[in-house]
Amino acid sequence: MVNRSLPPALAPDRPRVALVTNNPPPYRVPVFNAIGDHPEWDAHFIFSVAREPDRAWDFDPIRFKAHYLRERYVPSSDTYIHFNIDIWKLLRELKPDLVFLNGFNPTNALAYLYARTH
Repeated sequence: MVNRSLPPALAPDRPRVALVTNNPPPYRVPVFNAIGDHPEWDAHFIFSVAREPDRAWDFDPIRFKAHYLRERYVPSSDTYIHFNIDIWKLLRELKPDLVFLNGFNPTNALAYLYARTH
């Protein structure tokens, strides 16, 4: 519950949330910015890579808290399978109250296991 006696930006009990996904595509950056700007959440966005090797996107300015994992992936036909073992360490440092997963790859499986055990 948010303490309404303080302005939302200063509320000490804002839930910390983490969203784990492969990369920040340009069509999601405005949504991520809006979530990051929300005063009642402490939102962190965790990416397996800064940009997929087969993408050449330009981005709107990023205002949200972005964390980029050490790039580790295996190319597989028309996609990339991400396996960033440093996700566990980052989640342990962030201590999120809630973890959102977007996709299914070994990195997301590790984040799921972290969320289930913490």
